[in-house]
Amino acid sequence: MVYVLIIIFILLAVLEIPGLIHKKLWGELAAVLVFLTIGFTLSLPLVLGIKVPSPNNGIKYVITTIAQKIGR
Repeated sequence: MVYVLIIIFILLAVLEIPGLIHKKLWGELAAVLVFLTIGFTLSLPLVLGIKVPSPNNGIKYVITTIAQKIGR
């Protein structure tokens, strides 16, 4: 299953990246690379059967911290 995941992400990169480079869309290329990296990083532990913690606690922490600083 890990090989399938790797093949899928390589396929996505091969389909997206050359067009962005050809059109010189460097910002979009950076965004695609960041999202592909995040997606692969989050998908790999799931495929390997490792329990990935929910990002909700981190998001709640950031939002409440920002809200407290704005509310002052």
